Amino acid sequence: MSAAEAGSAQDGLPAVVERLRAQDFLGAARAAEGALAQSPGHPDLLHLLGLARRHLGQIDSAIGALEQAAAADPRRASFHFNLGQVYAARGSRSAAIDSLLRALTLDPGHLRARYELACLWRAQRDLDRAERELRACLAKGADDARIHVELTATLLDRGRPDLVLPVAKAGLVLAPELAALHTNLGNALRDIGRPKQAIASYDRALGLAPDSIEIRLNRAMALLRAGRLAEGFPAYEVRLAKPGMVRQALAALPAWDGSFAPAGRTLLLHGEQGHGDSIQFIRYAALARRRGARVLVECQHRLYRLFAGQGDGLADQVFVRDREVPPCDARASLLSMPALMQTDLMSIPAATPYLRPVPGVAFDLPPAPAAARLKLGLVWSGNPGHQQDHLRSCPLSVLAPVLALPDIAIYPLQLEIDAAERAQLAASPSVVFLDHPQADFADAAAAMMQLDLIISVDTATAHLAGALGRPGIVLLSQGADWRWMVDRDDSPWYPSLTLIRQARPGDWAGVARRLVERLRATPGTPSPSP
Repeated sequence: MSAAEAGSAQDGLPAVVERLRAQDFLGAARAAEGALAQSPGHPDLLHLLGLARRHLGQIDSAIGALEQAAAADPRRASFHFNLGQVYAARGSRSAAIDSLLRALTLDPGHLRARYELACLWRAQRDLDRAERELRACLAKGADDARIHVELTATLLDRGRPDLVLPVAKAGLVLAPELAALHTNLGNALRDIGRPKQAIASYDRALGLAPDSIEIRLNRAMALLRAGRLAEGFPAYEVRLAKPGMVRQALAALPAWDGSFAPAGRTLLLHGEQGHGDSIQFIRYAALARRRGARVLVECQHRLYRLFAGQGDGLADQVFVRDREVPPCDARASLLSMPALMQTDLMSIPAATPYLRPVPGVAFDLPPAPAAARLKLGLVWSGNPGHQQDHLRSCPLSVLAPVLALPDIAIYPLQLEIDAAERAQLAASPSVVFLDHPQADFADAAAAMMQLDLIISVDTATAHLAGALGRPGIVLLSQGADWRWMVDRDDSPWYPSLTLIRQARPGDWAGVARRLVERLRATPGTPSPSP
């Protein structure tokens, strides 16, 4: 660039900066383009042009200008920082991370780059790196409470609610008006089994953000976890305000709000979330029929044979999700039925079994070793796509003491078993592999009826065991889902289930020790015929 061009660029820079400060982004872009015509390739003008285009929503052209600026003067941390932010806005996380790392290499004290990098690590579920960068921000004296928000969220994602409390409280000293910090503190208190204090935190958050669906939903789940079902279930209905919770074909139907008796009406009950939710709340279909309703049930594919095979004691018709919806007078989510039926802790319809094995469905298990006094079904992990699966699933390696018990037969009921897990199971003489996979929950029910005990983490398998009235043990993380409540080793929803909870976050080894003790104390009993 010639001296004349450099002088022209310096003359043009103030006009671009002035327009950017005035938020005249179109004017800034035009001024930068005009100045670049006189001083092609000037890094500062390219940088400002990129910023203006970003604010105009012209992401790709903003990236082009910022890339040119960074190439023209690669030693400028601010160029790489802003390029990283625009890459992130486009969804190019890897490129964004590379740019932010370059910015930090050039300027290790660039706290905004470190914060943005942490946010990207968290989005990629690299939680250790995210936590490290956020703690580095705080160690360097950052006093931005947004760092505390992101760090508390990261710690919650890691399943460490115990570490959230001091971080949240320090952030609230800086910014007591931040609803997100009160919310994250509430989430932590909820997950360490202090729902009453969690509710107080959510109330403070709602005072700051009264229209937040997410805060209201978290508060509702804390009420349910505390056993305050009469308040919690009606409050839990706020989840239906979230986009996509009810698919379009059903949303067009009139929703039953409990204001009229179902007698003589056709009521469509539909699944909403996971298989376990549908299994838990399908019990309300029979209650609606007893009140005189004609009941239709829409369910997931893997539940169809099980639900349809219950006969007219469950529903008048069962059909698979995404099929044409039959005519009905009203519809309700299965998860809404406890609120509509005004369920409280004393009126839970807890009689089991409310599901039975399907007549004609056979799923013969291989014979157990002769020395086995107990036949156990085992599920140690759930759907990896579940948001909380990394917290609710137990590594199979931690259950090695269970696999080493000499007088039991262990039947893995897990749907997906990876190569390392299969090798660990095969090394145990107690393990008996199924001859063929379970096609659906009708097969799973038939298998469970041949077992003495079902051991499962918080998955649909646990719900099915409880619904069938089969003896079972549920292995729970410390911050277990609301339906398992707190401070109890039984379930009011499933009388046949026993709960073993982590004493502290991530303590699956302690859960395994208590499970072994319980199994050693469990007498052998003959399994019922299917």
